Amino acid sequence: MADMATFIRAIFSVLVALAAFVVSFLVIFVPMLFLDMHYAPHDGQGGMSGFFIGIPVATIASLLAGPLCYVHAKRKKWFA
Repeated sequence: MADMATFIRAIFSVLVALAAFVVSFLVIFVPMLFLDMHYAPHDGQGGMSGFFIGIPVATIASLLAGPLCYVHAKRKKWFA
């Protein structure tokens, strides 16, 4: 039964990492999109700075959130 709990914790931590990626990317991208939109409104280049800053920050956030969520779930004995 412990193997099933480990599997569920792993799946849950992957979902938390994915959610952390999406949320942290949108928190950076959307405001910068609105700030940069007036520079190039017709050629589609507005918001590229938010994209290039958002991807690395979101990746770091998801790489931290996944393992930390797993360790927290294991210490609190979630899904056991």
